[in-house]
Amino acid sequence: MKVFFHKVVSALSQSIPFPITETIEVNHFTQELTDFVIEQFHRMAVYLQAALFIATIFFGFYGLFVGGKLFQNLPEELKVNQIKRWKNSKISYFRDFIRFYESLIFLRLFSKLEEEMRGNHHD
Repeated sequence: MKVFFHKVVSALSQSIPFPITETIEVNHFTQELTDFVIEQFHRMAVYLQAALFIATIFFGFYGLFVGGKLFQNLPEELKVNQIKRWKNSKISYFRDFIRFYESLIFLRLFSKLEEEMRGNHHD
């Protein structure tokens, strides 16, 4: 299940839409995003890790209901649709789940953009 969890986190890291992703090529950065999210996951209290782990596994299997495949195996358009469906859900737990991942991914993307901007100014 840990491998499955990692695959879902990786797919989420690559698929959550942000305007900033037009500035940064996210596909080349997915592993770093995934590693950052996993690192933050391991820093959480154990009871929070358990809840997030179960929710992430559920989210991965939810793709079967949406597109007949696990989330990480869905076409990009269906991944984004599933994320949007959860983000706009009437169920607050679903919305909070997406907000958690969005926040971590945005934090790392923004940091990466800042690093790249600093690097460009030094050249």
